[in-house]
Amino acid sequence: KHIEARLADPAVTLNSFIISNTPSHVIKQQWAVDKADMTTQHILFQEEDKDTYIQALLSKALATKQAT
Repeated sequence: KHIEARLADPAVTLNSFIISNTPSHVIKQQWAVDKADMTTQHILFQEEDKDTYIQALLSKALATKQAT
């Protein structure tokens, strides 16, 4: 978001996502963060959510764009 602010162009929205092949339960054990919090932080799970992770990514990106 710092780069986005420097660009100072309201037509530009930058987002980043982590697409993890590591299951969420393994990350939860290591980070003590639940899957809902990881999803809020744009961490998506390719294998366990293979039917929905792309839609989730697009929905989050579009929601961010519409909020600006």
